[in-house]
Amino acid sequence: METAHLLIGIAVLASNLIAGVWGAVAWLRARPSVAFWYLLRVAQATVVIQVLAGAILLLLGDEAPDG
Repeated sequence: METAHLLIGIAVLASNLIAGVWGAVAWLRARPSVAFWYLLRVAQATVVIQVLAGAILLLLGDEAPDG
């Protein structure tokens, strides 16, 4: 489960980076982008999944590493 939590964390970073870059480019070009909103929703969903995975790990008795 720790590996899944790590992979979801990477997905959180990647999806937010993609959404952020896409949104910044659309903003700089002053062109509205419908795709940005879909990317943003995917990024938000990955954050929710990451929180749920972390909560499950805590409920199973795992502890966060010290370092």
